[in-house]
Amino acid sequence: RKSVIRPRKVSELCGNPGLITDFRRWLSGWKTYRDLEQSAEGARKRKAAPTTGEDMKMRAALLTGPPGIGKTTLAITMCRELGFEPHEFNASDTRNKKAVADLLGELTLNQAMEMYCVVNPQSSKAPLASPEGQVLVMDEVDGMSSGDRGGIQELIKLIRSTRVPIVCIANDDSSQKIRSLQNHCLKLKFRRPTAAQCRKRILDIAQAEGMTIDPQTAERIAEGCRGDLRQTLNCLQAWRSTGTQVTYQNVVDRFKDEGKTVESKSIFDLFRSFFDSRGSSLSDRMDDFFMDADLNPLFVQENYIQCRGVTDLARLARAADSISEGDLASNLVRAHQRWDLMPVQALLSCLVPGSISGFFAARPNFPAWLGKNSSTRKNIRLVRELDMRGKLSLSGNMSSIRLDYIPALQTVTSSPLILREQDGIEDVIATLDAYYLTREDFDTVTDLLVQKPPPIPSKVKTAFTRQFNSLSHPLNAATVTHGKSASRPADTGGEEGSLGGGGDDIVDVGKASTEPEVDEEGESKDEEQSLVVKKSKKSKPTSARRKT
Repeated sequence: RKSVIRPRKVSELCGNPGLITDFRRWLSGWKTYRDLEQSAEGARKRKAAPTTGEDMKMRAALLTGPPGIGKTTLAITMCRELGFEPHEFNASDTRNKKAVADLLGELTLNQAMEMYCVVNPQSSKAPLASPEGQVLVMDEVDGMSSGDRGGIQELIKLIRSTRVPIVCIANDDSSQKIRSLQNHCLKLKFRRPTAAQCRKRILDIAQAEGMTIDPQTAERIAEGCRGDLRQTLNCLQAWRSTGTQVTYQNVVDRFKDEGKTVESKSIFDLFRSFFDSRGSSLSDRMDDFFMDADLNPLFVQENYIQCRGVTDLARLARAADSISEGDLASNLVRAHQRWDLMPVQALLSCLVPGSISGFFAARPNFPAWLGKNSSTRKNIRLVRELDMRGKLSLSGNMSSIRLDYIPALQTVTSSPLILREQDGIEDVIATLDAYYLTREDFDTVTDLLVQKPPPIPSKVKTAFTRQFNSLSHPLNAATVTHGKSASRPADTGGEEGSLGGGGDDIVDVGKASTEPEVDEEGESKDEEQSLVVKKSKKSKPTSARRKT
């Protein structure tokens, strides 16, 4: 039945009248603009024409907006109303690079036979002609994911040389997949139609189906479905099977049973409901928690201390204890897949702290934990890099490197530059070479400290960087395993230890110990770092010599 009541005229569509007008103007003037584009006289006219409506010169249009508001219907209906023949391709079609080139390449370079056919307009049996040509409708282009590899790039290539209009349709205009496509299209962002705009269409559909609905009830249906006409048709179809009379109270009761009374809220509105229980039941606040079970506990933890009731330290301590217990429940849910404990987490992390703390009236703060967690992950990565480079000289796990080695390294690498300035540069470079550290590691050691040391004079730091870069330094072989110099040695007839004659020398230090050292993960360090590469200046290859 949906295909029967589908709009056949553009005037039957709901909402977005301005965007519909822009789309009509673009499609109706597409052929005219292409004819001007191909002639020298047209180029001069375009240059002299005003720049208003510059987007209308685009060869393709991109219709974006929520699902169910009639974007595809608009594209097909508008094409037929203006005399075009639409060809639709959606997510059910294969749309990778090869398929797009094979299936759509010829279509964008050819013309329809109907363009050269004359149909008698007085004949009622005459077929619908398409004198204006064809239109390619690419539906759900934001769904061209990994299975359609290269499809977006091929589509952009076709847009640049197409001889027919191309209409692309997507739900999310902020998707990374269509970001490059937007630069080649006329962008039309559609919004959900209002309840008043949907009312007349709902009444027409109900009358065609033999249903009795008053205007107030029709608006309530549109509000419950949030302007989604596809969902509205599904509701009307389900209700038609039970009767023809639909009253306002019937709609309210049905929406309540089907869960359509819950409105989407922002995270700033959600967490406030935990601190203000007026007009909301325990079940309602529990539903608010499950709308964003990840961010809600973080917002409560960040803002509960600003509530009016936290002047009592005993209440503040009880709220903090409850948040801690909620975090334990969250760990059980994630680590042990105990999803049955999610209601317990909701009570402990959000509902109980909100009830204890009192009313929240201040401006909410965004959770600082998110930024701290990002910094923590970055610091862990930096410590791991130091561990990989200096494993031959460092002992212990990552915790000991962070707590013991890094403060000591900072002292022996920064103090000479601060106290002796340029006279201490050689000592600092010798220390870095002893631990196979780079110039970037010198800054990393300082960045990882909580209490920052006194700043090094800029002229000293510049001289240190210049002298460090002018010298050769030993590198741990593990740090260059992905580089070209660490590939399989070439058989050049040289002595053992030469790395393909490329000017780099290898010193075997794996024989220094009788037994391989094993780290916490059980991996042999000697298997990974048994070699040290000594870089030499490639500008003077004759000066390279083998180290013993």
